[in-house]
Amino acid sequence: VLCYATSIHKSQGSEYPAVVIPLSTQHYMMLKRNLVYTGITRGKRLVVLVGQKRALAIAVKGQQVERRWSKLQERLRELSHPRNPARMEESRSSVAVEPAKFAGKVGAHDGVRKTS
Repeated sequence: VLCYATSIHKSQGSEYPAVVIPLSTQHYMMLKRNLVYTGITRGKRLVVLVGQKRALAIAVKGQQVERRWSKLQERLRELSHPRNPARMEESRSSVAVEPAKFAGKVGAHDGVRKTS
């Protein structure tokens, strides 16, 4: 039988005929409800949870919300209140696409032009 091992993170957006999810309290940092949910929803016909009942309980009961360090708020603030005049020009420009020229073209820049 051919099988593969992958992480839940890499499996997002995919489906597999069968999924085996190991759950252990030794790896408590990985016991997150959203990871278990994502792992379970990857299985099309069969999902097997292997490990400790306590580990599953920790994952399901946990409502930990980890802070994401994307700097999105900082980037948005910088775009709305730029310190550098050159950045102000960048934030005002936009990209226009002409669908008729863009459709069916091989070149990556056909029908795309920068406007200000």
